[in-house]
Amino acid sequence: MMTLDPIWQPPLQQRVYRALLEAHSFPGRVIDLPVELGDQPATLAVLATLLDTSTSFCDADGLISPEDQLRLEAPSATADDADFVLFQADLAPPDGFKPRLGDVYHPHEGATLVLGGRSIVEGHTRFELSGPGVESTQPLNLTGFDTAWFAQREQWISAYPTGVDLILCDASRITAIPRTTMMRSLIEAPSTEGGRA
Repeated sequence: MMTLDPIWQPPLQQRVYRALLEAHSFPGRVIDLPVELGDQPATLAVLATLLDTSTSFCDADGLISPEDQLRLEAPSATADDADFVLFQADLAPPDGFKPRLGDVYHPHEGATLVLGGRSIVEGHTRFELSGPGVESTQPLNLTGFDTAWFAQREQWISAYPTGVDLILCDASRITAIPRTTMMRSLIEAPSTEGGRA
């Protein structure tokens, strides 16, 4: 009988879910995911935990294997229409990308963007976060995240309470930036770390 990796089993998914709850409760706080994930990436752990048959998904940069796509069980959608969209963070947002923002009566229908980058604990792309869940300010240092994502985010959240939520991941850690969080750039790396074909 085939045994599924822990990432697809409820005990580990429950622990990842608790990590996600903590990340959203304390924006910008970096949360280590369980070591039992092994070499499975944090992005996949997040998706395996949050997606099901009722949540649409777009793997915009083809980062998930076909086998894992099937295990996620989430219906496919375009990047502009999906509930959750996965991106390679060192590439700038695609030209013309317009994520779902919800509306004033249904702000919860805005998309969640999952960005996978090199590091969410160190780097020359530096931000200071403030807002609900942040006591005073919270520093956030990144490597492998094109700064165009955060410039675009300012536009996407400009009509409160609509907008998008971000989940930033490196290999084994996550942090969340809800739409209610303010980000102030301290030192920005150039927005040219990678280009899309």
